[in-house]
Amino acid sequence: MDKPILEDIAHNFTQELTLSEQGKKTSLPFIINQLPNHPLVAEGETFQVIGLGGSIFRSALITKKNNQLEVKTPIERSHPIFDTKEDFLSFISENLSPRISYLAINIAQAVEPFFRDGRLDGKLVGAAKEHRFEGLLGENVCEELEKFVKEDQGRDIKASIANDTICLMLSGLTKYPAENLAAGIVGTGMNFAIFLDATHAVNLEASDFDKFPVGPEAQTIDRHSEVPGFHVWEKETAGAYLHEHFNMQIRDKKIKYPFIKNTQELDSVIRQEIPQVSDIALDVMHTSAKMVGAMMAGIMNFYKKDVTFVMQGSLFWKGYEYKETVAKTLEELAPEYKADFAYVDLADYLGAAKLIA
Repeated sequence: MDKPILEDIAHNFTQELTLSEQGKKTSLPFIINQLPNHPLVAEGETFQVIGLGGSIFRSALITKKNNQLEVKTPIERSHPIFDTKEDFLSFISENLSPRISYLAINIAQAVEPFFRDGRLDGKLVGAAKEHRFEGLLGENVCEELEKFVKEDQGRDIKASIANDTICLMLSGLTKYPAENLAAGIVGTGMNFAIFLDATHAVNLEASDFDKFPVGPEAQTIDRHSEVPGFHVWEKETAGAYLHEHFNMQIRDKKIKYPFIKNTQELDSVIRQEIPQVSDIALDVMHTSAKMVGAMMAGIMNFYKKDVTFVMQGSLFWKGYEYKETVAKTLEELAPEYKADFAYVDLADYLGAAKLIA
């Protein structure tokens, strides 16, 4: 992809961020999450964090000691589909530790954040990943959970919740200051989050960005998708779709090679160095990385300073030359500033923990 196109993407993304911050309508949902001014849990207190809403349930007890977070016995296993409000709330209640009074939730669903009783709550505004949440859509998740636990167990808890991209960024607070932090999920899906200040974190829902030239493969993918016209950036760049870009190019060039099924196979094709075929696969991978790099450059130019990106996603960390291509693109499009990429161990737990600690 030519540098002028990437420069336009970076510029347009900076403009979208600037206009969104001013309260103007853009392609970005720009969902602001207000955080507490001070920790809600006391020194030495143990609380619980859970992650759910996709297919994996995560839970751990965390103790705050000397302003550090000690994660104890994290567990990870599959969880059921949540068809109803009762399914969801009862599952959490059943998995609550009897020792805790504070709970932080990392949810892989769309929530509309709001501040309630000194902590972040969220209204469930959509159902994805096969869940239906009948009876909970449009409801305040933590408020409903607190009432359910009181009725179910006769105990009082205080809960806080945030989207998984926000929690990823908050995990960076265990190592870095908020003023230089951003976060990105670059894997099967695509999203970024930024800080406006230490108590206002923004879920950009970056897959909705539309100020870029859409390629022919992404146009075809979009036309045949369940939601045409939505999340086109993701259809252009995310791991869920890159193998389809490759397959269409192989077909259009009339190259005899079997279609591949996922981005892991795309990576494998590149490494096999197959004449013509591997070059196409590499171009698909590099184009995605350059476009993601342009979006990240847009964030850096919005911040106007060095940025540490807390990153998650196998495409970013394991894709062939992916991280290196992103880094090179950032150097070209935001040369005044330095970008660092951070991986935070136990990020899903620590990020939720920072909602209250």
